[in-house]
Amino acid sequence: MIKQYLRYISLQQFALITLICLGTGIGSYYWILQKNETVYQSNYQKIKETLVEKVKLQIVGKTEKSLQRLAEQTIIQHVASGKNTPDNQLVLNTLIVSQQILDASLVFVMNSEGLVVASSPYGEGKTITGNNYAFRPYFQQASRGMPSFYFALGVTTLERGLYFALPVFSSQSPKNEIIGTINIKYSLEEIDRLLKNFPHPIALVLEENVIFSTNQPEWLFHSVFPLPETTLQQLKQSKQFADEDIIPLPFHWDQAQTIFQEKAYLIKKIPLEYQSWQLLLLLPPLVFPWIDLFLVIIGLTVIYFLGIAFMIVWGRKKDLAQQLIQTEYLEQVLDERTQELRENEQRYRRLVENSPNTIIIHCNSEIVFSNRAGLALLGASQPNLLLGKSIAEIVHPD
Repeated sequence: MIKQYLRYISLQQFALITLICLGTGIGSYYWILQKNETVYQSNYQKIKETLVEKVKLQIVGKTEKSLQRLAEQTIIQHVASGKNTPDNQLVLNTLIVSQQILDASLVFVMNSEGLVVASSPYGEGKTITGNNYAFRPYFQQASRGMPSFYFALGVTTLERGLYFALPVFSSQSPKNEIIGTINIKYSLEEIDRLLKNFPHPIALVLEENVIFSTNQPEWLFHSVFPLPETTLQQLKQSKQFADEDIIPLPFHWDQAQTIFQEKAYLIKKIPLEYQSWQLLLLLPPLVFPWIDLFLVIIGLTVIYFLGIAFMIVWGRKKDLAQQLIQTEYLEQVLDERTQELRENEQRYRRLVENSPNTIIIHCNSEIVFSNRAGLALLGASQPNLLLGKSIAEIVHPD
């Protein structure tokens, strides 16, 4: 039964269907793998874009202009230069309003010595006024006339923050002398919340290769690999991370994979293309989607047999068409031969009818045919006068 149908499909057609299904299967396999990788990429790509946008556009973008306007105000310049008393009510009101508008943790003014001379309050009415932060890199850079952006752990508040500082120039000095800095500190709550919502372990790694925000509390202030002693000493001197001891993670982030909380993870580094920050992610190994593969196999099997069925039907139609052509040819030949016989019959009939010799045909002694010469010989004017008579009537017994 099967052989009867398979005769309608050629070996080349069978091979073509097999190759098409095999190629589709291989393509589907790599598409499934790529689809899983794309899901991972879309997850951390969204985190990356949101983080950069929040810091670069929302915080730094709006902060620089606001601080620049503050630095140009006379009350800020007077308190920085010492002409007005520290934390006078006018400057405090200005700093508090700016703090509320910018949704900042602190807004404060430092004089040229690095001493805080005015500050908005934090916590329950606490202030950092009177503290000296000349050791902070953000102050050192701003006091040289350059904007400064800096992640650090507050040595007084003990809270992590994003610091931004601009120089305060004296508008009364002909040389545009730098008399202090205007500074702002943002809380990391939004960044922490953003990372906390990620389903897998993730951390924001600063340029110093130290983790500053993460959804794994035990990773905070850990380095992603053992730091040289000179780097550790520089971090201690700058007090960027206050008195926290910087110790490395239990795994090196240049490894391909690691075990964390008794689970296997792939280690991935994502550069943020801003301030040399990076994201450290631990992603579970890709689990091959067997259900997807099973559905693909079923689909390809159906397509395979449908293809074979199509080829069989097509081959059978082709075979029937050839048979029809042959039948039509045979019928045409038969018609031609029949017509030829008819013409021969008519030709021989005319030959017999017109023959000058008498030709009489009888069957069972009964005359069934006579040509014209026979009719004339026997004196019959019509063939029916002779047909049906016994041959004995017209032939002598001898």
